[in-house]
Order: sequence, then C-alpha cells, then structure tokens
Amino acid sequence: MNTREAFKIGFLLKCAECGLTEEETRRRAINLLVKQQAEETFVKQADPIPGVRAAGNILASVANPVVTGLKDFLGKILGMGKTIYLVAPPIGGILGGYTLAKMKEDTTSREESRQKELAMEYLRSIGELKRMRQRQLSSHAKPASGARYGRV
Repeated sequence: MNTREAFKIGFLLKCAECGLTEEETRRRAINLLVKQQAEETFVKQADPIPGVRAAGNILASVANPVVTGLKDFLGKILGMGKTIYLVAPPIGGILGGYTLAKMKEDTTSREESRQKELAMEYLRSIGELKRMRQRQLSSHAKPASGARYGRV
C-alpha cells in the first residue's frame, strides 16, 4: 500500500466515523481537492523572480557540500559510539581531577610563604617574651613566704 492508498483508506474511515453518507463523503472529497488545487495555484503565483531563484540555487549549490561534509563528520563521530562510551569516563575523570586540583591549589609563592612564616615566628617570639617578662615581674612582686613574718 502506498501513501495515496493509505490516505484514501484513512479518509474513508474518518468519514465513516463521522457518520457521513456516500454523497456527503463525495462532497467533502471534492471540497478538499478544490482547496488543494487553490493552494497549488497560489504557490505557483507566489514564485519568486528568476534572479532570486538563481541566487537561491547558487547558495544551495555552495551549502550542499558543507552540509554533506558535516553530516559525514557527525556520522563518523556517532558511529564511534562504543569507543566514546569506553573512553569518555576516564578522560572526564582526568579532566575533573585536574580542574579540582587547580581550584584547590594554593597560589602563594615561596617568598610569600616565607614572609608568613617569619611573621608567625615574630608573633610567637613576642608572646614568649611577654610571658617571660610577666614571670619576672610576678617573681619580684611576691615577697618570700618567710619575709612576711619577719623571717628571711
């Protein structure tokens, strides 16, 4: 069965579903044919001027090889489906790991690191000196336990 026969059968089934008589079905078919002929006539009348048509033909002749090449390229890529499924996860993992490592990487230089360590050491030393000074002051300020009662 070709498309024309399939359309006829579908059209007749639709008319039977609607409960149309044989005469009503014939009228509907005639109306559809008249409508189709009117549309075809309109399309023929709306044909562009020959220069535009020629430019369209030239554009189509240039674009056709490009489109064909793109189709072939995509066909080859999609034809490698199993290969892509096997290769994509490891490559994705490698790229993802590399990106994550770069995002977490500390961008400070060695000189900056040394400066930070030196500043931390100065702060630690200052804290230690303050504690030592506090001990010295507290040891001089406290009288000996016997001095309080007159014993030395």
